[in-house]
Amino acid sequence: MKLDAKAVLTKLTAARIGLTHGVVQDEDTDPNNLLGRPNGYTSRASADLPGGDTTGDKYGIDRGLVIEVIPSAGEADRRSTYDDCGELHAGGYTRTERHGGEDCDGPDGPAREQPEAQAAGCRGV
Repeated sequence: MKLDAKAVLTKLTAARIGLTHGVVQDEDTDPNNLLGRPNGYTSRASADLPGGDTTGDKYGIDRGLVIEVIPSAGEADRRSTYDDCGELHAGGYTRTERHGGEDCDGPDGPAREQPEAQAAGCRGV
């Protein structure tokens, strides 16, 4: 099953982790203007999380959570220079980044290598 940002947002909302104001971005609301563009993502969503900055930019990571679905691992690697956590999935790369990114790395390296960190929210579902 290929997931898009809306499906990931729906699953995270159902997990009752405290998401509020979840919204799927479109070409008019994508703050990075990368939706559907080369080296961009195929879908994007965002939400507020407890501890996030509710005064941060609308649809921005400072508010808590951003989900970007990138069509291939190669494209995701290029984009990962500022992404803190991710998980490779069949049919695409789904990245879910938590507020601030600091929760995504631990003493043993990046979250993609740490099941505990992935379960804490750094894992695409």
